[in-house]
Amino acid sequence: MAFNAFVSSKHSVAGHAGTLVATGIFSKKTTSQEFEFYQNLQLEDHARADPDHYVGDLLSDWVPKFYGSLTENSLESSLDAVSSQLYKMQLSDHTLPESVKLTDKKYIVLSNLYDKFVNPSILDIKLGSVLTDESASPEKVERLKKVSESTTSSSLHFRFCGMKVLHPSSEMPDLSVFGDISDTVTVERDEDVEYLRFDKYFGRNLDGSTVKNALKIFIFHGVKDKAVGLHYLQQFWKRLQLLYNCLLNYEVRIVSGSLLFILENSDKILDGLDLEEHDPLILEDEDDSDSDDEEEENIAPPKQISSLHLIDFAHSKFVKGQGIDDNIMEGIENLITIFEQLIEEAST
Repeated sequence: MAFNAFVSSKHSVAGHAGTLVATGIFSKKTTSQEFEFYQNLQLEDHARADPDHYVGDLLSDWVPKFYGSLTENSLESSLDAVSSQLYKMQLSDHTLPESVKLTDKKYIVLSNLYDKFVNPSILDIKLGSVLTDESASPEKVERLKKVSESTTSSSLHFRFCGMKVLHPSSEMPDLSVFGDISDTVTVERDEDVEYLRFDKYFGRNLDGSTVKNALKIFIFHGVKDKAVGLHYLQQFWKRLQLLYNCLLNYEVRIVSGSLLFILENSDKILDGLDLEEHDPLILEDEDDSDSDDEEEENIAPPKQISSLHLIDFAHSKFVKGQGIDDNIMEGIENLITIFEQLIEEAST
């Protein structure tokens, strides 16, 4: 399989510049620390590998599949040469040719989490109240400390960082509860559909009560059937619990990492679909290399209509002997509670 040329990602919601996509893969500028975190995670989970382990027990079940790296200069010229390797690589034994190893301009190559969705709604939630590590300058530490203290990063240990929601009709969701947010929400068109894009300043304006309203918009605005929205709430609630339990077994520090929530809104996909059958909590590894040329690919039932992943590890590392990462665990725990409350409300 050969990839098409990289193009800018149209689904980035947290304002990261320079994100690129090709068929099945996602690439962005990275740091040595993020690259090393993915490498160390592969080694860690390879050592933990057990044929009888449950899907979701390993941290690698919750992050994008890691394929390696490319340099800025080799991004286009080396694409065809490495494309077949990328799809054949297993998590435990990735290797790229020396000609495309990282130097100064670093691009990490990951699986494209949006790739199989038709009309996705996407939510990026930054975890933790402490948003900087020891590498940050004093000025950055002070600036992000103020951001944390003035937002739900401090009170809830998480913050909306960006949200893109399918806007299926001219009727806007009720935004009055959020106050004056006219500068933080825009309508954008993508081919034949419209989306509402909520920027990072929308997230900074949320508090302990309005964050629930924002989650309702994410879950329900793009779907015409309330039962589908309730299904998504339940699936994300279960996933958050599984992820929380997984992280109890890892000694890591994930500073300024995010949770990426994705859900499908396409009526063509959802109408008449058995939601449980086509929405496993975690999609197990599979070979997608022979799917792109199938004539019925666009109408075939999806293997998963929603997903949850941990992303953004530029300031992450393993810390043997130092215990779990309370900074992000509290945020996940609070999200579990809020999703449970939303399920109760939606079920009545």
